[in-house]
Amino acid sequence: CPLQTKHPVQLLNEMSGPLVYEQTGQTGVPPNCIFTMAVTVHGTTYSGQGKSKKEAKKAAAISAVAEIYHVHYPTSA
Repeated sequence: CPLQTKHPVQLLNEMSGPLVYEQTGQTGVPPNCIFTMAVTVHGTTYSGQGKSKKEAKKAAAISAVAEIYHVHYPTSA
């Protein structure tokens, strides 16, 4: 089964061990905030943005798995 069928956060945790995500930014005012979350994998920090912390965490994971494992998710994910 293709790796893209797994949630990117789950996939990254399975392939790189338990990881800590941290909120590194927030712009705008509710309900129109944009959050930035970052995760560090093997000494490199990847970040992502989204309209919620959950979306930003997912974007950070997508960035990391694309760079490290060359697994690319559809942009609509």
